[in-house]
Amino acid sequence: MFRLMRLALVVILLFHGVGHVIGLAAAWTSVPVGITDAPWIFSADYTIQSNVGRLFGLGWLLSLLLFLAALYRLVIREPDWRGFALLAAGLSLIVIVPWWNAMPVVSLVGAIVVDLVLFVVLLPPWGRQLAEDLADEGADYTFSRSSR
Repeated sequence: MFRLMRLALVVILLFHGVGHVIGLAAAWTSVPVGITDAPWIFSADYTIQSNVGRLFGLGWLLSLLLFLAALYRLVIREPDWRGFALLAAGLSLIVIVPWWNAMPVVSLVGAIVVDLVLFVVLLPPWGRQLAEDLADEGADYTFSRSSR
């Protein structure tokens, strides 16, 4: 069971993390990535291409890096992957929610659901135990440590 859960988490952390590239690209490039020119939810003065939007774009990048760090720590079986995943999910919500007017609905809903599920599963006391179990399960998995 832990094997399948770990594999599912690897896929979720990878795809959700890499999905943050759209916010970075929308803020810093003219490449069409699905985010519109709609202003953020706090006022009509700022779009994703504004200086505020670019600051949030850097937040999307940091969230991406935190998800990749969580993924890496999970793959090498370190229980601290949980902390990286929770930080990444929190930052993800912070950078995504203000731009919900500009994001594709499927991306928005999917991202928020993934972040909230990570919180529900990992934040309570049993989340620490689950993270440790996923990191400590036997070395029969593809991503086993070479030595420790």
